[in-house]
Amino acid sequence: MIEPDPTADTILGIIYTITALFGVPANTAALMFFLRQRRATHPTNGDRIKEHTLAFNTIYLAIVCNDICIGVTSVAVTEGFFNHRSPLLFSLPLFCTTWGLIWNVLPFFSVFLVLLMGLTRALILLKPQVRLKRSHMITTILVYLLFLVIRGGISLVVPSSSYQYTPSDQYCWESRSGVYEIIQITLAGVLLAFPILPIIICCCLSVTLILRTKSVRSRGRSHGRSRDSIQYHATVTVILVTLVYITLNLPDFINYIVYIDLRVRGEDMSDRYSTPFLWSYSWNLSYVLCIVVNSAVNPAVYLLRNKSFRGEVVKVQSVLRNSMVARFTVSLGSMDRIGGGSTPQLNRRGNHDGNHGNHGLDSGNHGNHGLDSGNHGIDSGNHGNNGLDSGNHGNNGTKDSVTPRLKCRSMELDSGKGSLPSTPQFNMTIDSGGEIMSCCSEVS
Repeated sequence: MIEPDPTADTILGIIYTITALFGVPANTAALMFFLRQRRATHPTNGDRIKEHTLAFNTIYLAIVCNDICIGVTSVAVTEGFFNHRSPLLFSLPLFCTTWGLIWNVLPFFSVFLVLLMGLTRALILLKPQVRLKRSHMITTILVYLLFLVIRGGISLVVPSSSYQYTPSDQYCWESRSGVYEIIQITLAGVLLAFPILPIIICCCLSVTLILRTKSVRSRGRSHGRSRDSIQYHATVTVILVTLVYITLNLPDFINYIVYIDLRVRGEDMSDRYSTPFLWSYSWNLSYVLCIVVNSAVNPAVYLLRNKSFRGEVVKVQSVLRNSMVARFTVSLGSMDRIGGGSTPQLNRRGNHDGNHGNHGLDSGNHGNHGLDSGNHGIDSGNHGNNGLDSGNHGNNGTKDSVTPRLKCRSMELDSGKGSLPSTPQFNMTIDSGGEIMSCCSEVS
């Protein structure tokens, strides 16, 4: 048995992790966007542009749902690359069979959706008057999906079929034998590998037609210019998605050609897959990783080509950023309330009383307490201080930027010759802006 390279396995595990972490959230965001777009599009009778938009919106919805499933199922493959290709979850027979059944559907469904998108776009460019309805797309997609599910489910009742895990592949695959193996290999080639040929043809045809349309527009034809712009933009997007698919699925096509030729000739797999790379990495790279990477790249194409989708992403980023800032601010406020514990004080800017002491909460030389700035209560007598007004010394009520961090409280005053017969109560009125409107005393 050819042992895989631990360093290469770690690199592959990192690539799988990055694609899953980006692909699943990005495709989820794309799914929400296409759902909102579908609800916002209301075609009227005879409006082919909106009908086409809804038809392709249905295809894109199916693609992003399939890509989300691909990203999620790839997690089981990822963990083995970090654990010396231990089966882990694949060691459970039920999980291995379930994963194999699902993977017998997802890659084939992805191929079909890209082929459907390329064919419909080429058809629209060839015959602009054709009518494509969303109901037709939904029916076509569901029928093919049902066919794939039945094809995969047959393996559960065929005695010569079973799902097993092999470290060289790092995933569960269907082991077949006899006539059933020949039928499944043929179907796999027809459904998975060979559709890349009509996809390439449709892509080349779309490129040719769109270049011709662009040439006509450049000559100054103004009739239907806006519709042509919409068609041009949509076609370029379809071409990019198709080119990404062709690039990332071409290795799988080549690998299937080699495998089918090997089976037809009756040769052993070790004869063709003799090097460590081909034996330990060829099938995982072509049949799993390239498909997973393709599912993660598709949202990047939507982000590049769709202005509305970019706007939605920017909005989500803004909401998340503002939410984080708000939570951080609230956290700081909570910490300040818990650990602040500052003593109430009266702050004034530029209030100096020279020879007569200070006028904050302390009356300096005159022995007044609290807000008392003179000999008796709030009245400072010789110095003409009324309330918070410091008279000749420049302190005037609320104009002195007095902070509202005051605490009016009752206290007993001692005149030095005996206790006063009453206890002054200090009352403060503060407006909604935090400014002190009045502070007076009442003697009970």
